[in-house]
Amino acid sequence: MRRFSKKSEPSGILYYGKKTLVSVALGVVFLFVLLCIFSFALDRGALSRGAISALMLTAVVMTGFAAGFVGAKLWKEKGLLAGAVTGLFLFVLLLFLGIIFGDGVFSSLILIRFLVLVTSSALGGVVGVNHHKRVRP
Repeated sequence: MRRFSKKSEPSGILYYGKKTLVSVALGVVFLFVLLCIFSFALDRGALSRGAISALMLTAVVMTGFAAGFVGAKLWKEKGLLAGAVTGLFLFVLLLFLGIIFGDGVFSSLILIRFLVLVTSSALGGVVGVNHHKRVRP
């Protein structure tokens, strides 16, 4: 008599890699929108020029959280890992874009931004995997 095994869930690097790349892409789009909003507010004089550093850190935190949240929702498990991996890939992408389009200067702020991005992404992943829609009877 043949025994049929339960249908296994897809797993592996390819399965989680696609979901991570989608969440990183959405994170980049979210960062672009945030930077456009902040740029518009700076241009209109609603924010001072001295606030640029704080705005950049705020954008990184919000982007990391959003990307980690989406990554965990797509993974549907392992929220901390999903968020951290998403944050790591997002950081590497932003670092390469900064090297290509920026002046290529490295500073100690890169390590701080890395830690902030990965931490906020991991937190977003934890919230994302534990966030459930409430169904009202």
